[in-house]
Order: sequence, then C-alpha cells, then structure tokens
Amino acid sequence: MTTYEIPLNSLDLPRRPLDPVAWWRRVCFVTDRIAMSGGISPVHTTALKQLQEWEAAGITDYMPVHIEFDEQVFIEENSSIRVHHIGVDDDLRQRDPAWFDAIRETADELLADEDVVLMVTCWVGCNRGPSATLAILLSQGWDVLPALRAIRSARPIAATIYAPDAAAWWVQRNGGSQSEMTEAMQEVRDWFNRHPLDAGWVIGRIHYAN
Repeated sequence: MTTYEIPLNSLDLPRRPLDPVAWWRRVCFVTDRIAMSGGISPVHTTALKQLQEWEAAGITDYMPVHIEFDEQVFIEENSSIRVHHIGVDDDLRQRDPAWFDAIRETADELLADEDVVLMVTCWVGCNRGPSATLAILLSQGWDVLPALRAIRSARPIAATIYAPDAAAWWVQRNGGSQSEMTEAMQEVRDWFNRHPLDAGWVIGRIHYAN
C-alpha cells in the first residue's frame, strides 16, 4: 500500500467509537506488513489465544512500545514471533526523538526482509502504539496526513496523541528548520481537530472492562 491509496477526504468516524473493548485486541492491518493491536496479556491463557491469532494473521515480529508488561520470554517460548521491545511510559509528555529513532531503526531493519510482518502495540493500542506506527510509516515514505488517515481507518480507537512529536521528529531528521517542525506539528493538530477522538473515554472503557 502506498500513501496515495488512502483517500484524501475527511474520515466519517465517531468521536466515541462503538465498542472500544472489541477493538482493544483486534488485529488491525494498516498495510499488508504492518499491524496494530493491544498488547499481549499478562494472563497467559489470554496471551496464548492472542499469539495464535497473530500467527494465523502472519505476524512474524512484535514491537511492544509500552512498559507496563514485558512478556518477551513467554512470547518467544510459546510462538515463533520475535520480540523487539522499545517501551516508554504513556505520560502524555513530549516524546524524546531518540524513541522515534529507535523505532525507525528497528522497523527499517526488520521490514528490509520481505517475509517480515510487524505487529506494533502499546497496552491499549490507542496512544503509543499508533504513534510508533506513524513513525514507521513516515520512515517508509508516507506523508503524515495520509498515514494518520490510514491508522485511524484501520483502528478507530487510535488516538495517536504523540503524532505531533513524530511529525516534528521526521522534519528534523530530514534537515528541516524549527519553523518547518512547528508547521508540521500544527498540521497534525489541525487534523486532530477535524477528526476528534475521545481518547480518555476509549481508554476508560477498556480499563473498566479489564
């Protein structure tokens, strides 16, 4: 899938998506080789079902970007999926560009192998995971707004709240000026204003159900 296969018209999605819990651990492909979901459960009976679903979907590699749980040993002992952990806290603060660098470097190396299908998650699959996915799409040649559309279309609970930081990071890494970074961040914020998502409500419904 390329940038230009995503329609440029506005998305018609609700601010409060129907049944966020059903979306939580659903496998959501944003391209044929990059997927998003919620994180692998620390409850191993649930985790085994997730891993079976992921393997059935063709997932070969997993990039968890949350710090709440680290199930790498369990995952690699109970599946063929390789884990590449790049965790950060969901503290709503500005993301360090080094985090996006690590995501880009790992994803670029993995996706150079045409047999790799990469799963990216945080715990809920609302903030950090979609933001990491955005960084990967940018590094794969996507423009920021089509990438945001693709992410939200694939996963309606993806708030992607660190997207302004990802956009600024990508401009900076490509030699852009501070004013260009600011412009890129504002472009993302304007997109959010046109496509509102009640992330607090989504996360609350999922935590309540958990």
